[in-house]
Amino acid sequence: MCNFFKKIKEAIKSLFSAKEKPKEDKLPMEVIEVVDNPEDDNKDIEKYDDGGNYEVYPKDEEKLYYPKAIKTQEVLRTRGYYKKNYPQGAVVHFTAGRSRDKKQGGSKNADSHLEMGKRSIRYAANKNSYCYFIIDRDGNVHQNFPLNRWGYHAGKSSWDGMEGSVSDEMVGIEVQCAGKLSEYYQNTSNGSEHKCPEGYLSSWFTRPESGDLFFNKEKECRYSKDKLNIKEGWYHAFSEEQEESLIELIIWLKRNNPDIFQFKNVAGHDEVSPDRKNDPGASLSMTMSDLRKLLVDKYNLRYNL
Repeated sequence: MCNFFKKIKEAIKSLFSAKEKPKEDKLPMEVIEVVDNPEDDNKDIEKYDDGGNYEVYPKDEEKLYYPKAIKTQEVLRTRGYYKKNYPQGAVVHFTAGRSRDKKQGGSKNADSHLEMGKRSIRYAANKNSYCYFIIDRDGNVHQNFPLNRWGYHAGKSSWDGMEGSVSDEMVGIEVQCAGKLSEYYQNTSNGSEHKCPEGYLSSWFTRPESGDLFFNKEKECRYSKDKLNIKEGWYHAFSEEQEESLIELIIWLKRNNPDIFQFKNVAGHDEVSPDRKNDPGASLSMTMSDLRKLLVDKYNLRYNL
């Protein structure tokens, strides 16, 4: 009888022990990783082999942040909600500023292209500038605003099917590069103009006596005559990584909300503001009309349309 009650007691104890919650390891807050946008987990991305490792995104997710975006603590200013709570297109810009790392661009630049991208975001935040994507020279995409909110980036502008200026209907994508270049540069101390060394060009900010380096025509630049959106001249060329990231970002913007975002509404700043802007010009390796066609072809191939 004693053994019987002992077994009953052990059975009851075992039953209650099974219901106890396992102990959790408590970590101090300083070692816990904080994720700004956990809903942007991209584990569901598949790989599609069509000659390259392209990412195939689920349709109609309507995420507010690009899954590959680098997000820092700065938040860029927005003006309000998009009319359809999502951009209907995008405007491609160049930053027309310093973009190269210290090795390529000189002592005034950061040690890496990634840090140059983050520097642009910090600068924009400190200046209380409105929001846009940044693509640095290594192709990293920086985003510090949600995609349902817009900010001024195009100024006085127009595009077929849009009412008034386009900033509240098309998101801005700033690609870091020096923009249009010149064969002359100015001396910092007296403003005198000098011709660049043979085979090199300068930007508006190039001051070699202050540590800036010139742009190598053969390795870093591209010349074009007048062609559609492109205005004749020498340009600092987007890197291959930047162009690949630009195309990938725009394809994702379409896939993320295909009923609203349209490739026909992907334009250059020199198209929406042709009388006063020259970006992206020949910094991009193709005309904007060719880019729109390429986007359609890649999208249809990737998603079997």
